Amino acid sequence: MSSEALQKALDISQPTLSRTIQNNAQEVIAFRVSGVRTPQYGLLRHLPKVPSAQNLYRITELGDVEESGTFMLLSGGGTYVNTKHGGGRLYVGLPPAMTFAAPAGFMGQAIAAEVSKRLDVPPSLGNWSDDHQVMYLATSAPDAPGNYVFGNVSLASMMEQRKLKPVSKMEKLAQYVKHANSATQLGFGSSAGGEQPKFTCELDEIGHVIVKFAKTGSRTAELLLMEHLALSTLNDCALSAAKSECLEHGGITFLEVQRFDRMGRFGRRGMISAGSLDDELFACRDSWSEFAVRCLEARMITPAVADQIHTMAAYGSLIGNTDMHFENIALMLDEAESPVAMAPAYDMLPMQYASVGTMDPPLVPIAPALGSIGGRSVVWRHAFEAASIFWGRVAKAPALSEAMRAVAMENMGVVRQFVAPLIAATQGEKGTEPFI
Repeated sequence: MSSEALQKALDISQPTLSRTIQNNAQEVIAFRVSGVRTPQYGLLRHLPKVPSAQNLYRITELGDVEESGTFMLLSGGGTYVNTKHGGGRLYVGLPPAMTFAAPAGFMGQAIAAEVSKRLDVPPSLGNWSDDHQVMYLATSAPDAPGNYVFGNVSLASMMEQRKLKPVSKMEKLAQYVKHANSATQLGFGSSAGGEQPKFTCELDEIGHVIVKFAKTGSRTAELLLMEHLALSTLNDCALSAAKSECLEHGGITFLEVQRFDRMGRFGRRGMISAGSLDDELFACRDSWSEFAVRCLEARMITPAVADQIHTMAAYGSLIGNTDMHFENIALMLDEAESPVAMAPAYDMLPMQYASVGTMDPPLVPIAPALGSIGGRSVVWRHAFEAASIFWGRVAKAPALSEAMRAVAMENMGVVRQFVAPLIAATQGEKGTEPFI
């Protein structure tokens, strides 16, 4: 609140307010919000083992530690953040960068179980509040997604983590089996989101990776191979996606996905999930295309970036991805923490066929839908080209079951029939191939 608002609420004079603030200097802070002339006052929020005022660090692409600013925890759940690039901002809850970096998914559950042994947080992630997320980020998150490190304790942990040696090519598969057993038996992992069992690792050849795993021969293992095919197809079609490799060892299938928020051994890149950004600015979480339109209208992204998001939504529809939620798409950030591009695609696969508990859904043809993408011909043409190649590769993959390869052949026909009227007008244009 401002000084004027406090005086009115307390029915006191300005000198009395000044004396009261001075007498409570350990509890009351003054801060400035960008664009607001008068200073604001707030009560600090105290959490176990976490100072109310913390340093905020940004890791550059070269791996250098940059003092980015500070954040302060306020009574009532608010957070004040003051950065070099963005100035002072007051958030009702946690800022998007913190909600994005907080634990989620399979590994988030493992994190909650592990840190509850030394922090005063619930062992179940579903019971975590914003306070619990802050307690984790400020004490135990040296390798959170993105390029921020929150507080001195996490920074010290990151510096210690840098002393660890990467895993060699010769040791990789044995380490993967060890990590997989540990993740499932002990529930330990990193903060990357998603329910698919996974762990993180640093390799001496390609750097930082996220590794998903499943029992070889299971439906989930088939989906891991199909995710690899979906991502590699996008890259082959000049549509940016995370680089991946599918491996098998010890009866376990592994999907190794290179982290695009990491550069070399120690460098990091800024990114934010659509969910964290949308929650802060729009509070809609409807569809990827509608999110793209909102960001474009707000002049946060360019038309080219919006088309990238539309194309990814169309591709997902054409390959049976029924799980295109807002944590499965992200934006890359520049040094001023402004969105500049869609992040490389990740978690892109035919989730229509994913196991639900112990049950495998039937292998029936996909049912693509226009949704909120609309009749954007160029978008659908690009998505069609990639989806056609994808289903063709699935149909020819010897590691997949005969039933999966058969439904892939059916899906090729479904995709062609669905897209035909949407892209017919673009056929014959310079640089395009005939549809038939």
